Amino acid sequence: MPIKEDEGIVLRSIEIKEIDKIVTIFSKEHGIVKGVAKGAGKFHSRFGASLEPLSYIRFIYYEKEGKELFVIKTAEIVKSFFEIQKDIKIFNGFSQMAELMEEFVPPKARDEIVFRLLKASLEAVSIGIEIEGVLLYFKYWLLKASGLLPNLKKCKVCKREGEGYLSPSMDGIYCRECAKIKTIEVNEDISRFLAFIFKNPPCKLKEFQLSETEKTKMEQLVNELILHNIEKLPKTLSLK
Repeated sequence: MPIKEDEGIVLRSIEIKEIDKIVTIFSKEHGIVKGVAKGAGKFHSRFGASLEPLSYIRFIYYEKEGKELFVIKTAEIVKSFFEIQKDIKIFNGFSQMAELMEEFVPPKARDEIVFRLLKASLEAVSIGIEIEGVLLYFKYWLLKASGLLPNLKKCKVCKREGEGYLSPSMDGIYCRECAKIKTIEVNEDISRFLAFIFKNPPCKLKEFQLSETEKTKMEQLVNELILHNIEKLPKTLSLK
């Protein structure tokens, strides 16, 4: 049972038997892992607040042969993000991110891009960037990092770049002339937003202004792409 050390962001923490906790962590070196922290549910636990959701921690653990859960020996806070944990709107936004990562990222698979994406999203919200914009940023980037974001700039038929409509198979767009079924619009605002976020970190989102109408259209598009790829409705999608 070799002892390992890693750092990561706590996605979920569930008390069991009012004594222990089962903790889901997106770790830097080993991706999404789940472990049990014995005694973490006690009032004067040695873990303190380190296993609260959204905490960025450094932890030591070991795995038991044949066991799905590893055992967390110690955990210490690197950065708490406590100031945003209390906001239910922000917490629900990150709950969506956590669920989507568990859908798109295989267990125990190191994913540096998505790890940095989550960390940058937390840091952006902590300096006052609105959660709605950060959540949009996160969803589009998660699809891109997973290789599941289709080409939304060029028509599948005539290859011209410009505005159009998402194809029924959700693997690209048809321009206004080639589209036979006009459902979800992909307009210039969406193209500009994608060009911006793929060149800038989420902390720069204040530089990109979006109307509520534009946000709604972008959210509809990205949610349709997510539903198409995971083939089920995420439980947290309705949380506001």
